Amino acid sequence: MPTEITTSANRKLSVEITDDAQGRSTYEVSLLTRDGTLTKMGSFVIHPDPRTEPKVGRVYVQFGKGDMAQRELRVDVPTIGPDGPFLVGEAIFDPSVMTPGDGLWLRSAVSAHPTHAPLGLPSKSTASRAGDIVEALVKHWLHREDYAALGSTFGAFRAPDRLAAVQAKIAVLEAEIKARQLELEDLMTSQMIYATELAMASEQE
Repeated sequence: MPTEITTSANRKLSVEITDDAQGRSTYEVSLLTRDGTLTKMGSFVIHPDPRTEPKVGRVYVQFGKGDMAQRELRVDVPTIGPDGPFLVGEAIFDPSVMTPGDGLWLRSAVSAHPTHAPLGLPSKSTASRAGDIVEALVKHWLHREDYAALGSTFGAFRAPDRLAAVQAKIAVLEAEIKARQLELEDLMTSQMIYATELAMASEQE
């Protein structure tokens, strides 16, 4: 059953929402035109910050379904307008920067092709339209009753990589501490030698 979402600029969106086992939500979006017809736009994948050092509250929006790391493997990449351009890549941002009625807050890139170069910055009208739509989708996602559960599921999914990243940093720090400890021991030994030499010189005077 499609969900209808109205944007700040009064655009009407018909959205099919699916959640995967990792806590990622895919919003398949169509624009409802004034004459009642649906124009397919594409898919937006929304979930918390996926980085190994995530910032609390940050939201990740991926343009198109598929691999999080390889943009060229994604499908159903959203298009802004009937013939393009395509929104490509992804965006990570603090939802507090979203400005209702002004979609220019969204830093996105566009392409004439859904997966290939060249990339470029969108025009003001395209950026505004894209930001208005992304804002509406993210607000819907943030206010879902299962929002906390989705976040927990995604956190558990990313936990192995985050644990490995933390352990790697700990190993580096431990190696640095050990090296500094050896350096300190050398300095303490030198200090003892010089102090002894100074004491012996004073006794001979």
